[in-house]
Amino acid sequence: MGIFSPPPDPAEQMKEWQKGIRKEIRRIERDIQALEREEKKHVVECQKLAGRDKKAMMITAKSIVQSRRAKEKMFVTRATMNALSMQLATQASMLKVCGALKKSTEVMVSLNSLMKAGKMSEDMQALAKEMEKAGLVEEMMSEAMESGMEQDEVEEEAQVEINKLLLEVVPDMPDAPWAAVQGEAAAVNAAAAAMPELPSQNAAEEDAEMAALMARADAL
Repeated sequence: MGIFSPPPDPAEQMKEWQKGIRKEIRRIERDIQALEREEKKHVVECQKLAGRDKKAMMITAKSIVQSRRAKEKMFVTRATMNALSMQLATQASMLKVCGALKKSTEVMVSLNSLMKAGKMSEDMQALAKEMEKAGLVEEMMSEAMESGMEQDEVEEEAQVEINKLLLEVVPDMPDAPWAAVQGEAAAVNAAAAAMPELPSQNAAEEDAEMAALMARADAL
């Protein structure tokens, strides 16, 4: 008996990878549900604080915005994980035909997307390393890409989102900055609705004008 253990069976490896990915998807879905429950609680709290403590209301609104951002990232991560699972299923079908694993650009792209998002758990990192050793993908990225947004831009964008959220949750505060935004939007919509419609040409008139232009062009 040799001192080296036999190489792992590619088909069994594929099954284990898919099992691990399904486990990760279930974990992400539980995290999304937990965030949604917390968001509902914060929305109710924000509404209660609207007429009593504006500072506390803004802090609560900011936490809701952060929760929604995190949830959006989780939705993207879940979609990427589902795509990865489908890609591995395709590889499993090819394995039955070819008898060996082939490098997959699609799997590599999905894994790198997870790495860039910073949402790859330790279990997923271990799976990615196994895929790399098995020859399914090339060397993984070691660092996530840094965001190019300046801190001021991030804060400004967050404030816009907070105002939108408060307009949604507590729209009846007349002294609130988002109330002014709502008033401006309503005024713009009303002005647009009051503008008279310009008369439009029918198709026959447009065809006649086009024919006349072509006739003049031919005459030149």
